[in-house]
Amino acid sequence: MPDYVDDDRTELERKVQSMRITGVVEFVGYLIAGTFWILDLIDAPGWDWWALKRVTFTIHGVIVMAFVAMVVLIAPEVGWRWKFVALCVLTGPLGPLVVEYRFRTKGFPKYPVNRTPPAARPQQ
Repeated sequence: MPDYVDDDRTELERKVQSMRITGVVEFVGYLIAGTFWILDLIDAPGWDWWALKRVTFTIHGVIVMAFVAMVVLIAPEVGWRWKFVALCVLTGPLGPLVVEYRFRTKGFPKYPVNRTPPAARPQQ
């Protein structure tokens, strides 16, 4: 049973889609942060933009925390073990890639694994 009139996806499908988009944004953020780190490492002339770096790293930190929260909150519904969640969180920039690989190879359930689908619920 859809929660929204024009959207036939389940709540879990919408959560997974949001997490996938956040993972892509996080990975791009890692690339941008890595670029700033490399430019500082090689001491590139003309790249002393400390304000831009601070804003970029702050935004990146918020996105990383959002992704970690999404992975932790969606794990029981998708049926992931906590070892896999720890792998996703601790691998840093590879976490979104690990999650995307898991979704592409194994997919995800249409309904949470710890709940019964709406059609199977007894009517009152």
